[in-house]
Amino acid sequence: MNLIVCIGSEHGNDSFGLKVAEKIDGKVNARVEKAANYMDILAFLYDEDYSRLIVVDAVKGHEDYRVVEFDVKAEGEVKAFLSHSVSFFDILGLAKALGILPERITVVGMEIKSCELDEERLEDAVELAAKGILSMLSR
Repeated sequence: MNLIVCIGSEHGNDSFGLKVAEKIDGKVNARVEKAANYMDILAFLYDEDYSRLIVVDAVKGHEDYRVVEFDVKAEGEVKAFLSHSVSFFDILGLAKALGILPERITVVGMEIKSCELDEERLEDAVELAAKGILSMLSR
């Protein structure tokens, strides 16, 4: 089974993940969840044994509104972390240590270079990401 976790808030470009969740929910063969932070991923991973995790989020990049997709390898050991500054890679390390890390992890992100909001470009990026996820899961 596949798990898609869409990260974000209702504010500006950070709404990218939540908007993608709305576009794809009910249209993909996957559990689709909205989350406010990476820590929520662990709770979702505990519910079931997933073969693939797809994380959708706005990411720091070099070009505004460019949609990117990349696979992630979780390697190494978990040493320690601060609960108020848990990164995506900390969560992957914890999931691996707990034996709940899916075999395949993919990030679908929308690059953000500046903080200026362009609603039209945001909607175009959401549409492109949603189509990419639908295509990805039909392969």
